[in-house]
Amino acid sequence: MKPSERKQELVKELASLYQKLGVSRLYGFPNQKDSQEWIADVGSVLKNLDEGDYQEFIRLSKTVGLSEIREERKKAAKEINQLLRRKVIEWKRYDFSSLDNENSQPKLKFGELGQTGHPGGAGSVFIQAEHFNIVGNGRINANGGDYIINDNSTKGHNSSVHINYGTINESTAEAIENITKIMVLVSKSQLKEDEKRQLIGNAEITKASLIQPHPDINVLQKAWNGMQVASTIGGVAQLLQMIRVIVLPLLK
Repeated sequence: MKPSERKQELVKELASLYQKLGVSRLYGFPNQKDSQEWIADVGSVLKNLDEGDYQEFIRLSKTVGLSEIREERKKAAKEINQLLRRKVIEWKRYDFSSLDNENSQPKLKFGELGQTGHPGGAGSVFIQAEHFNIVGNGRINANGGDYIINDNSTKGHNSSVHINYGTINESTAEAIENITKIMVLVSKSQLKEDEKRQLIGNAEITKASLIQPHPDINVLQKAWNGMQVASTIGGVAQLLQMIRVIVLPLLK
């Protein structure tokens, strides 16, 4: 089975489990065998889909199972219902075909130029370094060094702007780059101008929060929630899904 097919099967399994969810029974009888088995099954599926979603589900399920206050259990059960509903919708729209392409591409060696269609294609070189210099135009992915990318988010600029985001890990850098892609898609969308400005503003706040060593959780949460409005724009939902892995751990 291809990686993409495996993921699609997990999405179907998650959708089936969501249909079986009885919110009232979940918070009313959280320690019954059927409730515990359902929680375990959902956790297993989410673990293989997305670590961030899995951790959020575990947090809520602990409240359902351990809280002695019925209203707290009820609130957590409803949040689980909302989480799974949102995840099923998002994952059904997700294109997993890139997983097959990634597995079929050969690994690049240090300093090796990638061919067309490969990671590092179009003349890029993937390196791992503590410190490095960049001369001329280009994009560098680095583990453990300053990360410099082309930022095309400023509307009306035809040339790339080189922005040094300081020393951040590669996952965070990729999330920042994906936020920039969302901003570009928003600017080209059919949304009203005030809606575009609101979304781009939330995207900028989210980007700034990821760069900060100790971001304000409330500010990030509000901006991240605001960015979800852009999920109706073509291509944005997939980018949000990739960014979520970095954002959710910061909100705990």
